[in-house]
Amino acid sequence: MQAFHQSQVSSAGHSTGSKTFDTQRFYGAVADARVASLASNQTLQLALLTCAVELTCYCTTGAATFPDTTSKLGQHTAGLDIWEAAGHFLHYLAAETTIPMADSVSNYLLFMRMKVVESVAWQTGSSLYQAICEGGGGSCCPGDYALVSSFLDGVNALARTRVSAVAAGVAAVSAGLSKIPAFGDDCVWLMEVVVQEHLDLLFDQHLSNMVACSVYATARAHGIALSFKKVTDTIVQTFPHHDMQDFKHADLGAESATGETRSGDTRQLYNEIFLPRMEASLQERFPNTYQHNAVASEIASRQALGFKRAPLKSLSATDMNARLTRFGKMQS
Repeated sequence: MQAFHQSQVSSAGHSTGSKTFDTQRFYGAVADARVASLASNQTLQLALLTCAVELTCYCTTGAATFPDTTSKLGQHTAGLDIWEAAGHFLHYLAAETTIPMADSVSNYLLFMRMKVVESVAWQTGSSLYQAICEGGGGSCCPGDYALVSSFLDGVNALARTRVSAVAAGVAAVSAGLSKIPAFGDDCVWLMEVVVQEHLDLLFDQHLSNMVACSVYATARAHGIALSFKKVTDTIVQTFPHHDMQDFKHADLGAESATGETRSGDTRQLYNEIFLPRMEASLQERFPNTYQHNAVASEIASRQALGFKRAPLKSLSATDMNARLTRFGKMQS
């Protein structure tokens, strides 16, 4: 592109009829406008500085500790902003500088973005929560829904990749599942139901909790006995940055009467939250093999009568798209 402009533009500019178009000044103005836009966003400035500090710590120690430093800087609720800022670092350091960026640096930025998608962005009160549920927050102001849509595309992509890998790993050690060619696709289907129709389940959880629940539920829907530990062990073995602690601290919602937040492990999350919400979809998808779970039905009824999932009762793709569309109209 630069060579093309140099071949077409003289030092005085490119002639367009009776006017002279100064290409260098034009592209310089575009770059200046982009920088000015970033510089005017104070929240994003803090996120960029936080990314710089995280990178400095990583390059100094070699330890992948994100988001520890981010939390110490008080930016633990700025997950969506950190995700955007890391993207800017990747773009400008990799594409718009003459100094090659070390693979370790770019990989760490990608690692940071992955961790944001996994868990950091889903905290109650986070910039993502505000953007989707409260009409703006962080660097995503009301009307700026392109960032949220881009982020959720990243969530869906990571969820699909992760659940596919875990399904393959579980099937490899299960004689029953290895004989079901559709098992992997069915796991992906259920994970997509979570993301597209029950997005609220991701808040205050680690994404891999939902992956574990999806794989286990799909195996049970096919009538295959499988231990929950086998699923979580497979996740830890497949993705080394995990450990079993990721599956011991799941949010179980809050009692409406007291507002007290309950926590447990991923198996409890599956029984008390995931299965009651997903049973109808599982029955429809697997009418011949899925066995009705009376406990799940009882819990679902109890939730309807006063036991609710915090911070949201339900957030489907329809709900989300309605919010984002409304933000778009506000922007225009």
